[in-house]
Amino acid sequence: MDDITLTEHSTVTLASDGLSRDEAATLRQRYDMYVDVLRTWADAKWRLEAGGYVGVLPLTDQRALHLQPKGPVANVFRMLEVVGDLPVVPENMAETETLPESIDPLIQLLARHVNKRAQQGLYRK
Repeated sequence: MDDITLTEHSTVTLASDGLSRDEAATLRQRYDMYVDVLRTWADAKWRLEAGGYVGVLPLTDQRALHLQPKGPVANVFRMLEVVGDLPVVPENMAETETLPESIDPLIQLLARHVNKRAQQGLYRK
């Protein structure tokens, strides 16, 4: 079965066989703060309602629920710049349009900052 993609703050309706009972149970037990799972009794369909989160929620070893941002991923990095002492976002990060494309540049950025902070010294108590 294919992965499920859902945009934040949106709803998707799946056919009765679009989500197994085990997958629905996983969503309800592990990820209830990120997505609501409803079963419509009239037509036996599944309705998934996403909150304001983005990421990948594993359902089984072969399937996941992808929560995508409403806007372009580049906007997420621009918002991070406003937070505080973060560098300007590299151009290759701002050009990505999907979350998976952003992972490697984000990991590289994080690694550089962790390395820089480690060189400055870490607080010990």
